[in-house]
Amino acid sequence: MIITIDGPAGAGKSTVGRELSRRLGFRFFESGSVYRALAFAVREKKIDPDDRAEICGLIPGLDLFHPRPEFYLPEIGDLASLLSALPEVRRDLLACQRKIAEDGNLVAEGRDMGSVVFPGAEHKFFLDASLSTRTRRRQEELAGKGESLKTEEVEAEISARDARDRTRKASPLIVPEGAVVIDTTGLGIAEVVETMLRQIGKS
Repeated sequence: MIITIDGPAGAGKSTVGRELSRRLGFRFFESGSVYRALAFAVREKKIDPDDRAEICGLIPGLDLFHPRPEFYLPEIGDLASLLSALPEVRRDLLACQRKIAEDGNLVAEGRDMGSVVFPGAEHKFFLDASLSTRTRRRQEELAGKGESLKTEEVEAEISARDARDRTRKASPLIVPEGAVVIDTTGLGIAEVVETMLRQIGKS
């Protein structure tokens, strides 16, 4: 069984996805880690972010499914967001992402999991939340890493990422056909997971 969770930054996809996969005994795939792995390699090798051919040439040799702490540095996240908007990058990573589902029973979260990567998934969810809630969650995440940014800065960062994700030509962020939409504003992790389990019929 494949379960997809899509949604914008800060909606709770990763946190909820990990807990849902734990409750079900499924594997968990965070698609953002794939783009972060590529972004890290691009930065390490000092490749021009506009050199699409050289960027795509890195993909076959990457270990895409074992995230490292360095992948979650702010500058890597920003570069990953830019790379994810490149049609060539999304095309070449598509087969890599689908390969991880070959062993079955997977919870996959991202921004195009249910719409493009796994359109035939048995269960699809789309998580969303108010901008203020997503901003607060991002600030709390940064605080846990010893970083501090003003609310205005974090909100601007999320808004810019939203705009890139929703307007890019390749695999824009949309509500996948047949997805259950859950507004996580004001909801705890357990509440969201229980809602999903009821939909899946595993509660």
